[in-house]
Order: sequence, then structure tokens, then C-alpha cells
Amino acid sequence: MIFGTVYLYYFIILSYLFRGKVSRLMLFSNYFLGGLSSISNCSLLFRIRLEDNLFSGDIDLYFRILSDISYVDLSGNRFTGGIPYDIFHALCLEHFSVSNNPNLGGILTEKAWSLPVLRNFSASSCNISGNFPEFSFCKSLSFIDLNGNHLSGSIPESISVCENLETLNFVGK
Repeated sequence: MIFGTVYLYYFIILSYLFRGKVSRLMLFSNYFLGGLSSISNCSLLFRIRLEDNLFSGDIDLYFRILSDISYVDLSGNRFTGGIPYDIFHALCLEHFSVSNNPNLGGILTEKAWSLPVLRNFSASSCNISGNFPEFSFCKSLSFIDLNGNHLSGSIPESISVCENLETLNFVGK
């Protein structure tokens, strides 16, 4: 863990160096920038907190490699390219937040919240568009925040399957 980042101006993650037994990566609330591709070299990661930085590009976390990941917070950055297509491989994922990435875009698929232990899914103010996906496999979800996006259509009746749902925020722009 890096403490006292007052004088840390550069933190470079090189794909050929960033390997090993890193289980937590917590670099939140700084001015770090760049992409994420080399983070996936640490297959033992179970917690990633990179919120409130200047990271950009696609969210290249390769969830099929990060099989033990349980917590991902990438909110408040400059990511693009939508929710990662392979998120359904993150079978231990409990918390996923990409809120306040205004250029993230893309559409939501049912796979985004069909994970067996996912409790928190937050993608507010991400410029996501399209129709609401089905909620057929979201039994563990207790919190869904999709406010400030461009979603359209009817909310599917399958939302009734979300038996643990406590907070649902679909407020538009």
C-alpha cells in the first residue's frame, strides 16, 4: 500500500513489471492517469479501488483472469468503451462501480448484473444508452444506480426477481 501520496507525482504500471502477489490495489483520490491493461497481470487481485483519478481508455480488466475479484470501484475517471464484455466471468464480484465516467457509453446487457454474489451495481452518469436489459438473474443485487444515463423503454417485469433489491435509481438526465 502506498501511503502519504502528497509527493508522489508519477506511478507507472508497466505490464512486464506489475506481476506477483498483489491482492489489493488502492490508488483512489489522486491524479493518476493512463490505462488499466497491465493490472490484469496480477491474477490474485480481489480488490481494486481506483476511483477519483484521471484514468482513461477502455476498462481492460480481463475478468476471466481476475477470477477472485470481489470489489471494483473505477468511478470518477475518464473511461470509455462501455461496461467490460467479460464481466460475467467475475463470479466473486460483489461491488462494481463505474459511476461518473461521462464518456463510458455503451449499452447494458443482462450479463452486467447476472453475477451470483453481486450486491452493488453503480453506473450513474456514464452516458449509457439503449433499453433496460432483463433482470432474470439478479437475485443477490441490493443496489442498482443507473441515474443520469440515456436508457429508454419499459422497465422489464423481471425486476421482480431481484428479491434483495433495496435501492433502485433510474432517474434520467
